[in-house]
Amino acid sequence: MTSLASHCVAWVVNAVPLSGRCNGALGGCRREVPRNFFSRRVAVRRSEAGAGRRRPLQVRALFGLRWPGSGDSSSRRSRRSGRDGSGGGGGKGGGSGLSNPYRALGVTENASYEQIEAAYEALRIKYADDSKQLTKLEILKDRIFDDQLRRRLEGTMEGIVKESPLEKRLREEPRWKSTWFGRAILNTLETFQGIVQMPDRSYLTKTSVLFGFLGLLGLFIPRFATSVLPLAFLASLGFLYNRGTPDVRRDEFGQVGEVRPAKPKEVLKSVCIVFVMGGLGFALGRGFISLLGIGEAAASGLLPAWVHPNGIVSLFINVGMWIASTFFIVQKSV
Repeated sequence: MTSLASHCVAWVVNAVPLSGRCNGALGGCRREVPRNFFSRRVAVRRSEAGAGRRRPLQVRALFGLRWPGSGDSSSRRSRRSGRDGSGGGGGKGGGSGLSNPYRALGVTENASYEQIEAAYEALRIKYADDSKQLTKLEILKDRIFDDQLRRRLEGTMEGIVKESPLEKRLREEPRWKSTWFGRAILNTLETFQGIVQMPDRSYLTKTSVLFGFLGLLGLFIPRFATSVLPLAFLASLGFLYNRGTPDVRRDEFGQVGEVRPAKPKEVLKSVCIVFVMGGLGFALGRGFISLLGIGEAAASGLLPAWVHPNGIVSLFINVGMWIASTFFIVQKSV
C-alpha cells in the first residue's frame, strides 16, 4: 500500500513541470513545487492550448478534482443565452409593434374614436388569455390617442403611415376620364351643370301666358299649328338666354340704349335645351295620338273639325318649349 502511494506521488511530480531555481557559483539547482499549483496550471493550459499539452487533465482525472467555476460554466452560459434570447425576442416583438401603433392596432391615422375603440375591443377579446398582449394593446391605444391629440394641437395631420397602393388608386382619377369619350362626357356635364332653377311668380306668369296662347292657337286653329312653332322657338330661346341677366338699359323714350355682345357658350346651351325639350314634346305628342287613335278617328269624321293631330302635336311642342324657357337657366344670376 505504501509503495502504491509513493508511486502515485512520483508520477504526479513527474507529470507536473516544476520551476527551477539555481543557487551557488557552480550552478547547483533545486526543484520545488509552485505555491499556487492550480492557478499556474490553468495559465499553462491556456498558453499551451494549441500545442495539445493536456497534462493537468491527468491530475484532475486522478484525484477527481474540478477547476473552480468549470462545472457550472455550461449551465451558466445556457441560462445567460436563454435569458438573452427570451429578452431579445420579446424586446424585438414589442418594438416592432410599438414603433407603429396604427398598423399594430389595424386602424388608419384618421380613424375616429369609435373605430379605435372597436379595433381595441376586437383584439382584447382575441387575446383575452394573454396578459402581456392586453398590456401591449393598452399601450398601443394610449399612444394612438396621444399622437392624434398632438397632431390636432400642432395643426398637422401628416402621419408616419405611408399611403397604401389601394388608397393611391382610389385617389387617382379613373382611366376612362382620360379618354376622348370620357372628356367629352365630363365637359358636357360641366357645361350643363346648374342649369335648373325654379322661376319667380312674375317670370312664370309671363312665360305661361305667351306659350299658353301659342299652344291653344295651334290646337283650336289647325292651320296655324305649324306657323306658331317658329314663334315659340324664338320666344323660348330669348327667354332662356336672357334669364338671370339684369334688365336692359333704356333711354327717356323707352328705347333700348344698350347692345350686349352674344356669348357663344350660353347661346349653344340655350339652343340645345330648346331643341331637346321641343323634340321631347314632339315625341310625346305623336305617342299620345297613336295611343288614342286620334288620327284614324279624325280621318273618319268621328271627332270635331278643330281636333287635328297637327294641333295636338303643336300643343305638346309648345309645352316642351315652355318648360325649357321657364325652369332652365344658362347664365348666372347677377
